[in-house]
Formats: sequence, structure tokens, C-alpha cells
Amino acid sequence: MNPSQGIRYRLRQCVSSFLVGSEERSETGRTPLSALPVTFSYSEALDAGLSEWQLYRLRDQGLIASIGRGLYRRHGAAMADIDLIELARRAPSGTLCLTTALARHGLTDEIPSRIDVALPRGASAGYNRTRRLALV
Repeated sequence: MNPSQGIRYRLRQCVSSFLVGSEERSETGRTPLSALPVTFSYSEALDAGLSEWQLYRLRDQGLIASIGRGLYRRHGAAMADIDLIELARRAPSGTLCLTTALARHGLTDEIPSRIDVALPRGASAGYNRTRRLALV
């Protein structure tokens, strides 16, 4: 296959996948979206066989929602605190602390304006520019 045929093939494949929509099936008969957990990252979606275009199309169709930078959640998933889901993915070794912990356990009437997180000594905060994340 010469390069121009490869480009035509990929273009045809892209157009056909656009027309098929979210009903594409892999060799196992499952859609790539069904192989992913309820909350997944961009890289997990690519590893599951979704292309960048397919991922954005699913978002535009309302089948998934972007909940943070590089994080997605399926439409119709059980209700959850999106900020805590994002935090758990970004800092798995983090612990809620201060007013945030008190509020989660119902021990204060104050509604925290940010999420306070303690990280183990020497742990990297990773991506710490989330909206209301305060590293303690």
C-alpha cells in the first residue's frame, strides 16, 4: 500500500466511523466505550481503542462528560461528587483534611470553599491547578 492509498483508507475509515456513530463494535462485539470504567482518563480511552475524534464525538453527543482536564465520565452514571472523583484520580495518596474532612463527615455547618488535601511527605502533587484544591 503506497502512502496515498493509506491516507485514503484512513480517511474512508474516519468517515465511516463518523457515519456509524457510537455503535462501533470491536472484534469482541463490545463498543470501546463499554470497555472503559465509568470514570476514565484520555489515555485510558485511547488504550481501549477510541480515537481522539471518537472521544470528542461521544462528548458532543452527550454520551460522556468532561469532568476535568483529561478526565471523562459516562452519561447516566450514578450521582457522585465530581470534585472528589477528580481529586482521587489526580492524587490517589491524598487525604482530605481540615474543614473539608469535617464537612464530609457532617461535623461542621460550614461549606468549604476549597478542598483541603494532605499528601504524604515527599509525594508529588502532580497536577495541582484544579479549581479549588489546596494542598496542605
